[in-house]
Amino acid sequence: LTQVLSEHARLGRPDPRITTRASLLEQGVPIRAAPKIKPKRQCGTFIQFKQGCYKARKEAGDETYARAGYMRCLHELSTKWANLSAEDRAAETANAQHTFQAQSLGEDDTALKEIAAAHAALIQNS
Repeated sequence: LTQVLSEHARLGRPDPRITTRASLLEQGVPIRAAPKIKPKRQCGTFIQFKQGCYKARKEAGDETYARAGYMRCLHELSTKWANLSAEDRAAETANAQHTFQAQSLGEDDTALKEIAAAHAALIQNS
């Protein structure tokens, strides 16, 4: 077997012991494999709060900040977050969980999205 492999290699042919996915696809072999998908992770509640504040500021038409302005804005948001009441913080946490669940669901899952929205509303009203 070693002599056959060495003669094969000497003639410039590829190593038959190694099969790549690309070569199989070239040959037309049907490969059924799931694409690699990283699991989504939920961002922290403060990050969700910060993104919401940035979105509201952008919709209001405020200008973008240079580095010093951004750091001042971030400090103000951190202070605002630290001074939130327990009820407001719980509402922000529920909102962050609802947003993550809504983004995790596919477009076909409208019923599940409605359930998640109802759950979020129930938490905010209690």
